[in-house]
Amino acid sequence: MQETRRLIELAHPNRLFIGGAWVEPSGATEFDVVNACTEEVSVKVAEANSHDMARAIAAARHAFDHGPWPRMSHAERAGYLRAIATEFTNRSDEFARIWATESGIVYKLARARVGNFLRGAFTYYADIATSFPFEERHRSSSGLLGTLVREPVGVVAAIIPWNGPAGLMAYKTAPALIAGCTLIVKSSPEAPCS
Repeated sequence: MQETRRLIELAHPNRLFIGGAWVEPSGATEFDVVNACTEEVSVKVAEANSHDMARAIAAARHAFDHGPWPRMSHAERAGYLRAIATEFTNRSDEFARIWATESGIVYKLARARVGNFLRGAFTYYADIATSFPFEERHRSSSGLLGTLVREPVGVVAAIIPWNGPAGLMAYKTAPALIAGCTLIVKSSPEAPCS
């Protein structure tokens, strides 16, 4: 329990991650995250308000319009996704402990699934970078040639549910990232640290 509490505190529960940095929330409101196994409060987490959401949206929009991510090649973005996958592997014990605390999954099962859900999602979408037809040439029946280009659309809002939050986050964020989109992730209040 003490180790899990230390891991959660390393995730800056009193701050919000906006624009690539841990920032102070606009308000002082916090909420309790309850340990699913013991029903004790495991940590208090900063609650984002409408001003924080506006800040996050503006930062994600600015990153999309002016940052390098949407202008990178799919292969370059795939390199980052593979690095994220590796980091999930390196931190699989940490993720499993937090997941077990927040969602009540048995630690041993969580530990085994971290690799499949987290690393697997980012690796899968990194592999798509070399095989998915992001650009296709088509010829109409009248002989006209056209090109279908699949490109990033902008800011993606990913809402993450309580059950299996880290894995579901991975399967929502990895495809948006490989496409070149920027993201806002809204985690579940029951499992915000995962």
